[in-house]
Parts: sequence; structure tokens; C-alpha cells
Amino acid sequence: MKKILYIDEPLDPPGGGQISLLTILKNIDRSKFQIKVFLKYNGIFKDILEKNNIECYVVDLKSLYFKIKKYNPDIVHINSACTKYTFFSAVFSKLLKKKVIWHNRVIESSPLKEKVISYFVDKIIVISDAVRKKFYSLDKKVVKLYNPIDINITVAKENLIKLKNTFGINRDAKIIGIFSRIEKWKGHSLLLKAFSKIKIENVFLIICGVGSELENLKRLVVNLDIKDKVFFTGYIDNVYNYINICDIIVNPSVEPEPFGRVIIEAMSFGKPVIATNIGGPKEIIKNNEDGILVSPDENEIKNAIEKLLQDKDFYLKISQNAIKKSQEFNIKDYMKKLYNIYEELL
Repeated sequence: MKKILYIDEPLDPPGGGQISLLTILKNIDRSKFQIKVFLKYNGIFKDILEKNNIECYVVDLKSLYFKIKKYNPDIVHINSACTKYTFFSAVFSKLLKKKVIWHNRVIESSPLKEKVISYFVDKIIVISDAVRKKFYSLDKKVVKLYNPIDINITVAKENLIKLKNTFGINRDAKIIGIFSRIEKWKGHSLLLKAFSKIKIENVFLIICGVGSELENLKRLVVNLDIKDKVFFTGYIDNVYNYINICDIIVNPSVEPEPFGRVIIEAMSFGKPVIATNIGGPKEIIKNNEDGILVSPDENEIKNAIEKLLQDKDFYLKISQNAIKKSQEFNIKDYMKKLYNIYEELL
């Protein structure tokens, strides 16, 4: 049995990169691979791994070399961006003559640091062409694998009605949702401004997540006079019920998304997605067929929301095509491709 060591420096609370890694870990063939996870930090992601019976440890930089040596993996699969922890994970693994994969999930670039880390790895997995652009000079090492989904979409209707009731929203209300870290580049303020212009009655907005812009957004909600129509949920461990009570999901990033995991998650529930046409979403959505692409412009977002709410045939077409599109990101096909990468290195 081959041994794989996964190394991550997780966001807390976990981001899309951690959820994608968790999806891999939950679906890996344990009859072929023995797995272990090293994390730089304690936190929510470690708790999630332990709940899923995945062996994981917090390993500081001082202990990292010796811990890798002791476990003696056949492959080291690094899941972090361009950080000091990633750098030494790659260097120590290569010194120990291990095969190394670097799973790069971000568009942000540090050319010199990335070039150095790339020297010590055997394969670089990128999650979109938007991310791949950083590694144009290392094409032989790079392979693109879009993030996978593995979602049980069976949710009891009465639970959804109950969930709506927790917000004081009636069952006939229409709900717009945004699911991401609350950071400036994610475009929450753009969505709020667009939402404030919608004149259709009985429409509400759910903002799911935490981040540095939270207090600014709460002030903006008051200034836009939409406080009674906007709900902040905070961090939610399992967002799928929340996605399922929404009628439309918006991904209004004002800077390029490396992928946009929530887009394919929402699609799998048949939820039409409106996303800005920069970065990864352009690789997922076919405009006006299985989703809507807009410029980072509040009027375009407003118009897209209103069209979906007012044109039932258009909404149904997008919804049905979204479900079909989401199936292209299924975990079974993804794992076959990942196993091919592992086998190539072994």
C-alpha cells in the first residue's frame, strides 16, 4: 500500500481549498492508499478532518522535516499557496527524495517564490486556466484539474421551510444568496448596491460567511435602507441547506476568482448562478445557457437578478442546464484523473 502525505496551511474557517481537499480525502481508495494530513495550525479544519476519521496532526516548521521522514510517504501532496510552510514542505520532501505535488489554488502570484517552490516539486496541479497562467514556463509539470463536488442533494422540504422561518421569511419569498469569505475583492458591497435597486417585492438576501469586511457591510446595509431584507448568517459548517433555500446564487467578485467552487455546488442543486466574468467562472459558466456572466457592475447584476425572477422559462432553462453542467465536476471522474497523476509519479 502506497502512503500519501497531505500538507496544508488552512484558512480558518476553511475556504474552498480545504473543502476540495476534504472531498479528495473522503473519497480516496483506502485499500490502495494510506493517508495522513499535516496542518500548520489547529482550528476548524482539523476538527472537520477528525469528524471524518481522517488522521491529521498539527506540525510546526521546526518538526516538519523529521515528521515527514518518520512517516516516510511515497508522495507528498501540498495543498497550500505560496507560503513559507509550503516552501519548506517542498524542500524537505525533496531532500528526503519524495515525489512532490503542489496543488496551487490561487491566482495571486509571487513569481520568484513560486519559481523556487516549483523547482522542488514534480507536479503542479492547478484548478483552472486562470491559475495556470502563472506557470506558463513550466508546462511539462503542470496539469489542470477543476475542483470536484460530491454532494448529497436530498434535503427534506420541511427542513427548508423551517430554515426559512428562522429568518422570518415566508415560504413564497425569493432568496438571493452569496457564499464566500467576506473580503473586499469578493464583491459583497457591489451585490448590496445592486440588490438595493431591485423593486420586486418579497425578495431577500442571505450573506453567508465571515471576514474582515463584515462590519463595513453591516453599515452599508443600513445606509442603503435594506436592513429588513438582508441577513448575515456568520460561519456555517454545512452550507448546502442554505444554498438550497436560495433561488439565485451570486458570485460578484471584483477581482479574478481562481475557480469559484460555490458556483458548481449551487449548479448541482439547480440554482441559477450569476457570476462576474473574470477568472475561473468564465471556464464554468456558458453565458445565458447554464448561468449568467456579468461585468463587475451593479446595474448588470441587478438586471440579471430581475430577469431570473421575472422570466420563469429562462429561469427553468438555466436551472436544468446548471444541473447537467455540474455533473462534469463529479468526484468519481476527478479521482480517476488524480490516481493517474499519482501512478505516473510512482
